[in-house]
Amino acid sequence: KYDTDDSGTIDMNELMALLDDLGLLTKLKTERLNFTTEMFIKYDANDDGVLRWAAPALALARPPRLRGRSVA
Repeated sequence: KYDTDDSGTIDMNELMALLDDLGLLTKLKTERLNFTTEMFIKYDANDDGVLRWAAPALALARPPRLRGRSVA
């Protein structure tokens, strides 16, 4: 759903859609773009301008009670 270009990665716009759907952009004390940029910088481990889909997206998308558990 979030990897709209089927690249296998998440770019900045796709990350914003993911965070918005999770409700993480609704009650921010900072500008939405700044928050998303900070999240992007934090999880773009190899600084290639995209996020690898599974690691941050699945961690964020899991309900809090399931975080930290194996996906498989």
